[in-house]
Amino acid sequence: PHPLGGLTFLYEDVSEKLNLESSYNTLMKVQSATLDTLQEAVAVFGPDGRLKLHNAAFARIWDLQPEELQGEPHARAIAALCTAKFGDGVLWDQVIQAIVTEAGLARDLGEVERNDRTILSVRLSPLPDGASLVTFADVTDRFRIETALRDRNDALEAADRLKSDFIKH
Repeated sequence: PHPLGGLTFLYEDVSEKLNLESSYNTLMKVQSATLDTLQEAVAVFGPDGRLKLHNAAFARIWDLQPEELQGEPHARAIAALCTAKFGDGVLWDQVIQAIVTEAGLARDLGEVERNDRTILSVRLSPLPDGASLVTFADVTDRFRIETALRDRNDALEAADRLKSDFIKH
């Protein structure tokens, strides 16, 4: 109410705010959809070692349930779950050490074979806010194809040596 009588109405133009909010929500949906369609497992650990972001492939590759990933679990808790299921705590020790002590350095942690015979390629990359992006790529098929091609090449070379020895005699 106005002191001299009547009512005073104040209007605020919030169309810009709504447009920004809509753009932000669209961007977040696109980012989330992009991460979830990747075949490569992606996990972002904050400077405190807690899981800040992950995609569906991360949960699938490590066989983690949604309730196990809720509430920003620490990397050590995730490591314990993954080690219990797939063994090889050395991999997770390297990941945790890289997250905690070597922030700022991109590292290729190499390839690791789990006890279920799956081979993962592991890479760690620093993010500008001090977080660390860890990627796990399933390279089992590639490794098996390479092994089959090497075995075939070895067999062909052995056959060629046998043929050469036969002709020589």
